[in-house]
Amino acid sequence: MQKINRTLLKEVRKVLVSVCTITYNHEDYIDHALKGAIAQKTDFDYEIVVGEDCSVDRTRTIVDKYAIKYPAFIKVITSEKNLGAIPNFIRTLNACQGKYIALCEGDDYWTDPLKLQKQVDFLEANHDFAICFHNARKLIQETGDDSRLFFNNPPKDVFTIMDIIEKNFIPTLTCVYRNKLFKEFPDWYYDAFPGDWPLHILNAQFGKIKYIDEIMGVYRIHEGGAVSMGKNLIYNYERYIKTFEAIEKGDEIKQKNIIACVISNFYLELSKLYVNEKNYTKAKNTILKCLRKHPFHSLKKTFKIISLSISILIKDWR
Repeated sequence: MQKINRTLLKEVRKVLVSVCTITYNHEDYIDHALKGAIAQKTDFDYEIVVGEDCSVDRTRTIVDKYAIKYPAFIKVITSEKNLGAIPNFIRTLNACQGKYIALCEGDDYWTDPLKLQKQVDFLEANHDFAICFHNARKLIQETGDDSRLFFNNPPKDVFTIMDIIEKNFIPTLTCVYRNKLFKEFPDWYYDAFPGDWPLHILNAQFGKIKYIDEIMGVYRIHEGGAVSMGKNLIYNYERYIKTFEAIEKGDEIKQKNIIACVISNFYLELSKLYVNEKNYTKAKNTILKCLRKHPFHSLKKTFKIISLSISILIKDWR
């Protein structure tokens, strides 16, 4: 395989893959992310499109140095004010010209130089698949522990839209998908949390999802991340519910029953968190919302919800 020397490129060529990298205050991490992308060995041309969202640290300086060194390879998208994660992602994605999009946020990185080649080879040969992802390590930044994997014993290697609606199992940095499967993002996406999960759902309408059981990257867990070990779980679940209720109301995703089931599960987990905080009034209101959404097709889950409901009502009455 001949590696393309992108340092010597003098004009922009048609690229097959766009690496979409959004970054904000990642001065300690962005160098690692860009090196992992630049190290890719491919028999096709690709670009790295970096959306730098007005960082207040040295992130912009580091990104600009890479752009100067690789002017035909790295494209930096900037703005005069901070836009936020979703608007920054959308404008960065709109600047990507590749047939495929590879995602890698500025605090994660790739470790396998053949990652892109493997995933693109699969998608090029299997047109009924819309998304391809792989295994990755989890790095806890504060301790340096990277012993945990996302998948130890994956149950299967082919998934559908039904699977991704039920659970967000695709680590962002591992995802490569076909670009422009849908015309534009729906209005509800601009307030979505997290941004990657609804994106995968939108793309999965157009094909299956392939899992490659190889460790080809590292997902960094740190306090500055969108979802970290120190984040408020109640706040996160409230945002999950808001996002999926917006998806349910929209016309883009047709699997309304399974979306309702997912919302019911979110309410169930949220009510448990309120119980742990001894906020029984909120727990009661939340479990009632869970019951209204619950499809009652699973006796085991129904029994759990009813049992928790009784327990909450008794504690609230006391």
